[in-house]
Amino acid sequence: MKWLLGPLLWNWKIELEGAMFMSLKVALITLGCAKNTADSEVVKGLLINNGFRWQDEANNADIIIINTCGFIKDAKEQSIETVLDIAAGKKDFQKIVVFGCLAQRYSKEIEKEIPEVDGIIGNDQLTRMPDILKSLFLQEKVLEVKSSSEFTREGFINRERVEDGFFSYLKIADGCDNLCSYCVIPLVRGGYRSKMPEDVILEVKYLVSKGVKEVILIAQDIGEYGKDIDPKYNLPRLLKDLTRIDGLDWVRLLYCYPNHLTDDLLYTIASEDKICNYLDVPLQHLSDDVLRKMSRTFSRDDIYELISKAKKILPYMALRSTFIVGFPGETTKDIEILSKGLKDLKLTWSGFFAYSQEEGTPAAKMPNQLPEEVKLERLSLVKNIQHEITLEEMKKYIGKKLPVLIEEKIPTEKDWYLGRSYLQSPEIDGQIFVNIKKNIQSKIGVIVPVDIIGTTSIDLIGEITDESCQ
Repeated sequence: MKWLLGPLLWNWKIELEGAMFMSLKVALITLGCAKNTADSEVVKGLLINNGFRWQDEANNADIIIINTCGFIKDAKEQSIETVLDIAAGKKDFQKIVVFGCLAQRYSKEIEKEIPEVDGIIGNDQLTRMPDILKSLFLQEKVLEVKSSSEFTREGFINRERVEDGFFSYLKIADGCDNLCSYCVIPLVRGGYRSKMPEDVILEVKYLVSKGVKEVILIAQDIGEYGKDIDPKYNLPRLLKDLTRIDGLDWVRLLYCYPNHLTDDLLYTIASEDKICNYLDVPLQHLSDDVLRKMSRTFSRDDIYELISKAKKILPYMALRSTFIVGFPGETTKDIEILSKGLKDLKLTWSGFFAYSQEEGTPAAKMPNQLPEEVKLERLSLVKNIQHEITLEEMKKYIGKKLPVLIEEKIPTEKDWYLGRSYLQSPEIDGQIFVNIKKNIQSKIGVIVPVDIIGTTSIDLIGEITDESCQ
């Protein structure tokens, strides 16, 4: 009898545990950059496909997952405050799990200082998330963090959207080999790892099947795509394959290291209608002295030449960049060079950050670390300069017709909608207010021609007069 009862009890135990896991309710909070958004969508897809029940609010969730950011001081503080807030309201039946860059970088500190956290998961463990969450209910704590030197290449996973809209971020690579002196990305994301082209193509087709019109390719440096797979299969070749996908309207490119913005890439953008004439090229500074200390491998003259060439090949291209002010040893002369450079280059958009002294980086040990008040003063200066430049750049489009992706109706304003053209990347750039004096509800999620008639600060104002073209 014992030989029969043993297997029956074992199977009953497995079925009971399976039923419990199938009923677990999970909520997810996402912080940080677009790469974190993509990771959260992977996690959501994995959990839903493994029977977990999704919750939009954390209050009634059995498991609250927080995707953290650990890139700079402000991001770390936001992540820590969010974890502490969730921990303070934690109910007896709830489990708290953190992953993302803060969890990868400070796993031991989180484990020690925030005992309310039940699980800490590293950046290379996302595909194991369902099993790790199940293990939380079989043991008291879970710590699953590997060294970034052990990270492996990501593959295709059915994702589930965490944000509404007709665009989606797609990571074509993770990690970085550039080793800038201020940056912790290689420490928390590992070395550069391209996603296999067949997996990228499969993922784009999957996103399009879910209603996505615009796919935004992201990586720490998209320009190096393919170098670890096949140097002949580079970013331009991937782009040409993606433009053949039916139902995909736009491909947008973010984060291309200046050294890897090749003529081949620029001419590929110019030759393919589906590729937005938009590039995010993180420059970080325009002073040669500061660039050298940052371990950036190009000069101010290189930057001027690169931007000039890009504008010549693509005269209507929208160029975005990011800059760091207050780097160790940065002088007033360096800020003058940066300010003049912004006026010379006339970039469409720019983001600015005050230097954050990150432990474990060469820059953190450099002399002449600047006071916070100096950083903030310089930050305000360059932001104001760029704001005026962006206003002037936007005015150039008054009187022109732009293809605009209509994204939503403004509920409080009759006949007014919100959209974006190729000029605007979602969440970081401006938008276009579109006046439509007819019911075109069916046009939401469709690209239509819009006549630009004005601006409001950095946003454009347009109206639809001709719906005959795409």
